[in-house]
Amino acid sequence: MIEINATIVLQVINFLALVYILNRLLVKPVMKTINSRREYVEGKYSRVEEL
Repeated sequence: MIEINATIVLQVINFLALVYILNRLLVKPVMKTINSRREYVEGKYSRVEEL
C-alpha cells in the first residue's frame, strides 16, 4: 500500500509549482506567438483570395 508522507506531498507541490511556472513562462508566450502568426498568415491568404 502506498503511504502518504511528507515526501510525497512535497513532490506533488513541487510538480504543481513547476507546471504553473512553465505555463506562465513558456506555454503562454509560445501560444501567443503561434496565434499571432496564424492570424497574420490567414490575413495574407484572405488578401490573396481577394485578388
